[in-house]
Amino acid sequence: QTYFTQHEEDIVSLAIHPQGHIAATGQMAQRGKAKLIEIYVWSTTTKEVLACLKGFHRRAVRLLGFSPSGSKLLSIGEDDDHSLAVYDWATNKILASSKVDRDKVMAAEFKTENELVTCGVKHVRFFTLKGQNITSQKGLMGTGSFDPQLSLTFAFKNRETCVTGSKSGTLYFWGGRNVSKKFKAHDGMIWALCGTKQGKLWSGGA
Repeated sequence: QTYFTQHEEDIVSLAIHPQGHIAATGQMAQRGKAKLIEIYVWSTTTKEVLACLKGFHRRAVRLLGFSPSGSKLLSIGEDDDHSLAVYDWATNKILASSKVDRDKVMAAEFKTENELVTCGVKHVRFFTLKGQNITSQKGLMGTGSFDPQLSLTFAFKNRETCVTGSKSGTLYFWGGRNVSKKFKAHDGMIWALCGTKQGKLWSGGA
């Protein structure tokens, strides 16, 4: 058994590259380094550091995710606005950044190289990346109180459908930024979702 030992504080986020042999890990802020939180991209085989991304997030890097090709990396921080950054990690360059939501962000994932989604306690938000510009639209759930969204994935043919899992145990299927379908799947919170290459959807929760 071997270990990656570059982090100086607790590791609180992890993403695996689509090729399977590269990892990205994010940490809590070290005392006295609140503005210099490191994200490491490294080889799971050799433990070699491939990139060290720092200088944007404060307090902690809570979520990480690679794009479908693996060339981009998204990160969500624990600042007051739970800010998002998108990196070209191989060149240590931030491509774009944006505020997300004042309330907690629970999940974030790329759909395509230039589209990604976040969800959380009081939001679902759809982002589009164009060069160094990033824009977003808030998801619309219809009437009634907002059901906190805890997990998300892209499922079915060509990963075309965004699916989110909620605190109430309901699965929400999104067409664009609107809910197209929903149904009760669990008695309690849905903490994990996974869309497979075979077109299936797996969910885990209470």
